Amino acid sequence: MDLNELIEDDKENEEENINSVSDKDLPWDGETENNSTEPVLFEENEDAESDNNYILNREKFAAFMDVMHILKISCNNVVITDGMIRQFSNNKSCVIEMDLTNLLDSNANLIIGGINKKCELLEPFRKQNVDVMLKIDKEKYRFMDNRSKLEFAHHLASSVKEDKYFSEEELSQILKIHGDPIFNISMDRSILDRLDAYQKSLAANRLYLQFQKDKAKFSMSTMDQSNSTNVVLLTLSSELNRTDLEMRVYMGMMAFLSCFNSSINELEIQFFNCKISRLGDTFCIVINTEIEIKGCEQGIPIRILAPARNDD
Repeated sequence: MDLNELIEDDKENEEENINSVSDKDLPWDGETENNSTEPVLFEENEDAESDNNYILNREKFAAFMDVMHILKISCNNVVITDGMIRQFSNNKSCVIEMDLTNLLDSNANLIIGGINKKCELLEPFRKQNVDVMLKIDKEKYRFMDNRSKLEFAHHLASSVKEDKYFSEEELSQILKIHGDPIFNISMDRSILDRLDAYQKSLAANRLYLQFQKDKAKFSMSTMDQSNSTNVVLLTLSSELNRTDLEMRVYMGMMAFLSCFNSSINELEIQFFNCKISRLGDTFCIVINTEIEIKGCEQGIPIRILAPARNDD
């Protein structure tokens, strides 16, 4: 039986699956207020399409799992709205945006709760290099191949309020970028590997950026006060579009931790003046990258935005 046949087979066989798992059985961080209405998903929208089926060949499913592994570092839950992810990280140190329309489509609406556990459950499909079908209906969503089925109950948006999706318009109200970038650089795999190693060794939770007029340095240091280790990752000079800045700012390391996945080979990094609703006029870093889908011309675009705070 192939995956196309599973669609009809699943309609005929709706009894309880002994391997099914409910989101309600998974751990959650605290309680949330039941007053959120966005995004509008199946339980709350009678006009939603009754079911959507997505056949993910082994290459697409591998890319889907890369998305999950990247997000589980910074998010407890994932909210997919119209094929897009746009939400805060757990500690609100950055905004993560992913366009999944090349993987699913612009009609995909789904909350995946407790993604750490979901990754564990779904990983055998990737390791065994099989094609997988994702079926989303009003009550449940399922991942299945021609042998096994994992079934999950939907969550209401109100149950994952802290991970809510927000539109581009809402994002622009939170963070508004001004003018041209102060610099625009690329970090290749070799720099990412160094950043990964240094961060783990130092247990650093900040990446510092120090401007000295015609130079700027990315650095990090240990949080252990008994250890004076300091690492300069990268020095910029000719890449700077402004040479009048003298300041030291930092970004939360969370924005970069999400990019250590082996499926990511290069980052495009830009630094801007911006206005952030709660911080006023400040700076932000914008990271652009992509997860490749093997055999496809287009991948999964990723954008991460993080404010830069003055190191007083």
